[in-house]
Amino acid sequence: MIEPADIRQLARAAQALAADGVQGQDGASVCEVVLAVRQLREAADHIEVHGLGELDETAYTDHHDGMTTAGWFAHQTSMDPSVGRAQIKVARILRHDLHGTDQAWLDGTITREHVRVLVDAANPRIRDQIGQVEVDLIDLADGRVFRTWRECVCDLVSRFDEDGPDPTDPANTKASWSRSGAFALLRAQFAGADAEVLEQIIDAKIDELFRRQSRDREQSTDIPVLTRAQLRGHAIAELLLDGHVATASDRTLRNGISLVLRPADDDPSGWPSITNVSWSLTNPGGQHLVLEHFATLLCDCSVHPLLVDADGNPLKLGTDVRFATDKQRRAAVVRDGGLCVFAGCDRRATHFHHVIRYEDGGPTDIDNIAGLCPSHHGVTHRRGWAMHATTDSWFWWITPSGHTFWSQRHGKQRAGPAPPAHIATAAA
Repeated sequence: MIEPADIRQLARAAQALAADGVQGQDGASVCEVVLAVRQLREAADHIEVHGLGELDETAYTDHHDGMTTAGWFAHQTSMDPSVGRAQIKVARILRHDLHGTDQAWLDGTITREHVRVLVDAANPRIRDQIGQVEVDLIDLADGRVFRTWRECVCDLVSRFDEDGPDPTDPANTKASWSRSGAFALLRAQFAGADAEVLEQIIDAKIDELFRRQSRDREQSTDIPVLTRAQLRGHAIAELLLDGHVATASDRTLRNGISLVLRPADDDPSGWPSITNVSWSLTNPGGQHLVLEHFATLLCDCSVHPLLVDADGNPLKLGTDVRFATDKQRRAAVVRDGGLCVFAGCDRRATHFHHVIRYEDGGPTDIDNIAGLCPSHHGVTHRRGWAMHATTDSWFWWITPSGHTFWSQRHGKQRAGPAPPAHIATAAA
């Protein structure tokens, strides 16, 4: 049985070796070190995969921390949740379907990359067939260039899975969106008729933009020449914007931009004036926007002014209504960065929770409103869980086991010791 103390000791020993480095060693010694480290990493990956798989099977982190296993792992390691989800997928398939692959990985016959290929190959439609030939596929890897071996596996999968995924299944059309400052990454997969129609629409738009680019360059060679991939990105953006305008009731595009007003340091009243104010531009998710990069949006947008105090907290917006108003929701989004305030969560806040229940006299006030994702809103209402607020609009939870932890803002959990397991001294 693996003991945590043994792993910690091994980790400390590895860190000490890493600090020594390999500078000055002869080439043969460095080669041995590199291969030994690879062997160590493979063993560590095997333990990590099966450890995450065990946590997922038992739902321990859900019961103890109110988080999925992947969410808990991301929070503890500051990695993207997709890393944990990928490890859990591997663990499930190895545990239930590819026992031979699991053992070969443990024995060092194959590597993590071989495991990844075999796990991806074992899709639900042909998983049984892959299981029947996994020993042969493992043997095929012995002494073979990895790329050649992977091509052999892909060829076998194409023969097993001739029909492939059902293009009419709506689950096969999906997209992900990730944001980094002024840039966003869209990854999308379309299936069946959607794929055919969209391809033709996008290609036609690309041709239109290419012709427009050619005409513009006749007027000025300062107009940059965009590649087809760049034109495709612009084509998708224009199609979406054109579609939005076409369906809008007033035939105008309204961009949700929030202007966050901050009081000047020399204003004793703490209230900003029109002539002397420090202000910044954010989107509805609370992300800072550099004005010079987004000036065109201000020509035609819905501006939501939000007043904040010197600490950056949105000021109180009223206590006379049952549900959070649109202004209060925008204020909470700016305060918290648009994410769920449950520590480690990377989902958007779509539920706005009264920390002190309205029925119990809790005000509909920004200090009493926490933005949560649907999952963690449910966790907060579980029997034995309790959520509390501080006087500076931070939040904290007590779990059924007495564990306490802070909320997060802009994806970063509040620093310092955990809140005490009683309310009297918890306010900041």
